[in-house]
Amino acid sequence: MNLNQNIKISLISAIDRESHTIGKEGGGLPWKIPEDFLHFKKTTMGHPIIMGRTTWEEFGGKPLPGRHHIVITRQTDYKIADEISDRVSVVTSIEKSLELASEIENNSHKENKFSGENKEKEIFVIGGAQIYELALPYANRLYLTLVDAHLDGPVKFPDYETASFTKIIFSRKSRDENFRYEFLVLEK
Repeated sequence: MNLNQNIKISLISAIDRESHTIGKEGGGLPWKIPEDFLHFKKTTMGHPIIMGRTTWEEFGGKPLPGRHHIVITRQTDYKIADEISDRVSVVTSIEKSLELASEIENNSHKENKFSGENKEKEIFVIGGAQIYELALPYANRLYLTLVDAHLDGPVKFPDYETASFTKIIFSRKSRDENFRYEFLVLEK
């Protein structure tokens, strides 16, 4: 696989602190935390985002502004609407998604195409569980929102503790009316 070594490969997710739950039965997030949505938007803006087909379909097939979407699916005939094909690509493997995202990230930095606040070259993997599992060996950084929700749902984030993510780059605790949570950035 041909990747630019100057590009960070990052996973971003909100997870239950104890169980690592990221999704509920039937799909979707098990919580709504407005500050986490803003954190996600600010962090990923201007960078390519990689996701599985199910996650893409949970978005309603509509791309988020300011980010190129790369959808991974085993369905070789999976189609994206023509009107969004300039902002959404479909590939069949994590390796192809990372190569394409690396190319897009390099080109967007050359063209200064997006206006994200985070100017570091970075690719974001945004889910679901299988895609996180496949991407974890390639990742340099994790952006986690650790939610104190005490849930044990069926969809889990992979075991990142055993993958040598021990260096804390950033940590900030917060809360809303429903949950306590911590924004945490880890590197190997």
